[in-house]
Amino acid sequence: MLQFLLSMLFLIFARPFLTAGGIQSALLNISLIIVINLGLVYACQKLKTRVIGLSLSGLAIITAVLNIINKGNDSIAIIHLVLNLILLSYTAIVISYNMLMSDRISRELIFGSIAVYLLLGIIGSLVFMTVQIFDPGAFNIDINSSASSKLIYFSFVTLTTLGFGDITPQDTLAENCTIILSLIGQIYLTVVLALIVGKYVASKRP
Repeated sequence: MLQFLLSMLFLIFARPFLTAGGIQSALLNISLIIVINLGLVYACQKLKTRVIGLSLSGLAIITAVLNIINKGNDSIAIIHLVLNLILLSYTAIVISYNMLMSDRISRELIFGSIAVYLLLGIIGSLVFMTVQIFDPGAFNIDINSSASSKLIYFSFVTLTTLGFGDITPQDTLAENCTIILSLIGQIYLTVVLALIVGKYVASKRP
């Protein structure tokens, strides 16, 4: 799980340096899918769960390649975003389930909780990207090669409720998505803290 977490951190911080778009951005996107796939393989205990994860990863990679070949095709871009959303959400659910089923505090539990938090930030950015595609004026940024990096930044700022105000939602849907993500961020931290404390207390009982 540590390798998965470090790989995801690297990809998150590497993305802003590839704002030129094109093949570099697409390869980074595929690399993220592969990293998520590795996390799924590690986290999935049952064959059926693993097969579902691998199938979603394969479809996401195929649509990423099609997106490179048919650049500018909004339909493929939207399908790719939706598949990524499903894949990331599925990964977060699988890791969260493993955390809940764990009967003691371990490094895997801690690393898993951090990984899910990062996944929530990436999921939020994909939701914002989808909203921006349907409504180019949803956020006060231009749709260009660096828009995805800016929305990743905005997603994590929202998730952590920092709210710098440099990027702001401009319509009702974007505002509602922003509110939901900020609530999810706070609720997640509260629940995870309670989970860890509860498992710690349980482990200390005679």
